Amino acid sequence: MAKRKPIQWLTKEKVRAAAGESDEAALACSAKHWWQVSHATADHLRRAFRRWDVDLGIEFCALCRRYPCESCPVGRLYGGCKNKAFGYRDARQARDEWLYGEGTFAAFQQAALKVWRNLKSLGPD
Repeated sequence: MAKRKPIQWLTKEKVRAAAGESDEAALACSAKHWWQVSHATADHLRRAFRRWDVDLGIEFCALCRRYPCESCPVGRLYGGCKNKAFGYRDARQARDEWLYGEGTFAAFQQAALKVWRNLKSLGPD
């Protein structure tokens, strides 16, 4: 089986640029971030978290950078990104449990996929 190439992570600069560009660019960037996180291998993701190439916080969320929480599309539809229905809290918790050896990478991936799917549901495609 061929070895997968490491993901070229979105940089903080690209996230900031997308946030400043348009609503559509911010949403697309946020969805891409969660696609990357949910589709990376465990080794690539662990390394990226360790080097701060990626994280699950505001620095890597173009929507958080573009909108105040109450006017964000996630807030309008889900009542905020921290609302259980959206899945962000579950993804952060699953990430922490996996990194500290209390949970599995598969559980984190499933939680991250939920966030990605929810973001995709907000966009035109």
